[in-house]
Amino acid sequence: MPENDQNNGDQNVTTPPATDTGTGDNVDVAALIADRDKWKHFAREHENKWQTLSGELAQLKQSQMSEAEKAIEAAKAEARSATLAEVGGTLATAELEKRAAKAGVTLPDPSYINLAAFMGADGNPNGEAIDAFIGTLPKPSTAPEFDQSVLNNAGNREANKPQQLTRADLQRMTPEEIEEARLAGKLNDLLGIK
Repeated sequence: MPENDQNNGDQNVTTPPATDTGTGDNVDVAALIADRDKWKHFAREHENKWQTLSGELAQLKQSQMSEAEKAIEAAKAEARSATLAEVGGTLATAELEKRAAKAGVTLPDPSYINLAAFMGADGNPNGEAIDAFIGTLPKPSTAPEFDQSVLNNAGNREANKPQQLTRADLQRMTPEEIEEARLAGKLNDLLGIK
């Protein structure tokens, strides 16, 4: 089947020919892959045309703006980039910390890191730059050491629990002292809190 060219306004729209890919048990995988690749090609082609035309439209709108409109657009762009720079730094820091933790490395002091180097033009973190940096950090050669007293008492919940007060203790206390003890968890047994 030949390609059909239809005239749609000032643009020519090319419709690719339909291909028979088979039905039922006689499916031709190679024909399906070729058909898929053909449609991908047309989608990319139309996307490129759309991007080109969008750029031309933006230039046309820019050329027809008054000086006041141009100043407003410039102020909007400046505010947008300032916001992206501010938020982008926070995003880049969070992404650095996340990827460093995943890689098992320790980041240097954040005040020594140039966060702008890890942000893309759109203000989002640049994953490739972050991964490249994380790859340069030394990995610890030994496992971290833990305080053994904490590890020994980790399974013993009673050892970590604050000393509990009794009803007799409460009778000798002022309301302020009782409230302080409640906030410290010293009344949990009397209140039925486990």
